[in-house]
Amino acid sequence: MWGSLAAVSKLLLNHLDSYQVLFYMYGLGAAVFVIIMCFKASLTELVTWRASELTLLLLCGILGFLYDFFYLKSLGLIPAVEASMLNYLFPIFIVIFAVPIHKEKLDRYKIASIAMGLMGTVLLMTLYCLAWWISTVFFG
Repeated sequence: MWGSLAAVSKLLLNHLDSYQVLFYMYGLGAAVFVIIMCFKASLTELVTWRASELTLLLLCGILGFLYDFFYLKSLGLIPAVEASMLNYLFPIFIVIFAVPIHKEKLDRYKIASIAMGLMGTVLLMTLYCLAWWISTVFFG
């Protein structure tokens, strides 16, 4: 399902505005969360959460929303293939951000994985641009 996100979102954006897509995505997510909370847990558990936990939950929610917001906006501007390729940079950023956030050491294996991820992205973008150029030159 993750691999088809760009194509399906692009099809949705042909009929709906990006704000409408976000509304339905997050509205459906909130409705499912409420249903799960009603059947699986009691609402009193939410009261026992500390302010730091609620702040972390709010921050993660804002970051997740901004991710979806910018991703849908980029899908409105560029083809789905390019947005999908750029979207797959997130594993590289997980490794990069683990260093300052989780105080992990940046060893040679992590540097090599970051370099390989960047080289793979450059390779995919180069092949995509080459295919676009060939189709433009030879097939009009």
